[in-house]
Amino acid sequence: MRERTGFASALGWGLFCSASWTWCIGMFLPFVMLERYGWTGFWIFFVPNVLGCAGFGLLQSTDRVRALREQLLPLCGWFSLVTIAYQAFFAGWMLPSLTAFAVVIAGLLCARLLRERSWLWLSVVVSAATAAAIAAHSRASAMPPLQATGSPPIADAIALAPAVALGFIACPFLDLTFYRARLRSGSRAPFAVFGAAFALTLLGIAMWWSDSLRGPVRDGALVALWSVQLAFTIGAHAREGSAPLVDALPRPAQLTAMSVRWAALSGLALGWVVRLAPDGISSMGDWAYLALLGFYGLAFPFALLLRNRVPRWVLIAFIIACSPFYADAFIGGRTGYLWGPIVALAVLWAATTDKHGTKGLPAT
Repeated sequence: MRERTGFASALGWGLFCSASWTWCIGMFLPFVMLERYGWTGFWIFFVPNVLGCAGFGLLQSTDRVRALREQLLPLCGWFSLVTIAYQAFFAGWMLPSLTAFAVVIAGLLCARLLRERSWLWLSVVVSAATAAAIAAHSRASAMPPLQATGSPPIADAIALAPAVALGFIACPFLDLTFYRARLRSGSRAPFAVFGAAFALTLLGIAMWWSDSLRGPVRDGALVALWSVQLAFTIGAHAREGSAPLVDALPRPAQLTAMSVRWAALSGLALGWVVRLAPDGISSMGDWAYLALLGFYGLAFPFALLLRNRVPRWVLIAFIIACSPFYADAFIGGRTGYLWGPIVALAVLWAATTDKHGTKGLPAT
């Protein structure tokens, strides 16, 4: 059953997508890019992120979205579990311990208790809280300097662009909350709202950047923004394992209440471990954050593009072989190493395309 399309539906589902997609990636990676590469790095992150998420709903017909969800369902389930764990990790790493625990529990309770219409109202509340946090910080702080630059050469930032773009263009195809919004609204309009709202959110988050601190100003407004957005994202993805069917399509088999709880608590425990790490290994949190980011830059995009093209063991071996290159690029800063995996992926993808060019994803 689809809801009526119209302004209220477009606004509700658009804000729902914006809240569910404002992850610990959008709320922290901009600061990593600003610290390392300046505003060039921020725009390399910003542009494909906004265009990729909005483009998923704007460029696909409803029938194609339905076919994609049916075909990609198992991979979507793993995507949601990793996403839940990632948000819980970030909460445990960045928020006070009790706050982090409350955030995770709130997300899991929302997934269990709230019905669909309540989720739309909650997305409005979360979006308003985010806007209020940005406004509160803006009144108390000056705009970040637009001349801010990172220390590495600009070519190092440019070398990141293909891998970053691949991740942000591919991952929306695995996000079950996007499929829910697109199929339940039956319209492309929510994704126009989504793109605009999400772009404004990312620009607002960038205002917490401080050149003098070489990082964000961690005031109460930022902690509040992190808290409400993390809880919403955890809940929205956890709900996909228990919510009613979408257009009579099944739920991922591995996305059960038990697996969701294990993902959330495991991520939270990892966050607490790195938060309590001795001073000598204080960078453990950064390493863990960037390692988990590798799922969205490497594992999921490569799996999406090569599924049904190569045997599973070949896909796994290929991802493992590419992992050191990504680690050297994102953790070690040697971004030129990314060209090897990206070129290898392109060659393997082209070599396994059938005569119709439709392996992996259904034809339009």
